[in-house]
Amino acid sequence: MENIPPLTFFEACVKGDIAIVRQFIDEGHYPIDIKNENNWTGLIMACFNEQEQVVKLLLANGANINATNHKGTTVFMYAKTPVQQKQTQVGLLTYLLEQGADINAKDRKGLTVLDYVVHNGYTVLADWMRSQGAKTSEYQQNDDGVPIKN
Repeated sequence: MENIPPLTFFEACVKGDIAIVRQFIDEGHYPIDIKNENNWTGLIMACFNEQEQVVKLLLANGANINATNHKGTTVFMYAKTPVQQKQTQVGLLTYLLEQGADINAKDRKGLTVLDYVVHNGYTVLADWMRSQGAKTSEYQQNDDGVPIKN
């Protein structure tokens, strides 16, 4: 029988394997906010893949709820992607806000999560975000993705 290699921390976050994630945390070999080659933390990966139990475990163990990648894309920005794409419920987004996620954080382009949601035409999600205090930035992007002042 072929040996199956163990999951990496990041794979476990993606797949929602809470036992493996807990094992990595308990062993303490890596910082909780270690980043992969794409500058994603385990929390970003768990949020993007809607692994709510892993998200809760990581946050309970000190993961940075406002962590960003090299582009300044936040945990909350990644968490909204499956809500947009799959039109899923906002439970995870609500939880992140309750835990202190900054809904108005800006990425390196100077844009907020609401800027992206509005730009992509997700009006129901945009309305919900506004009800949670989300604001658009004073900048929008031109066709080349460069922020321009309104």
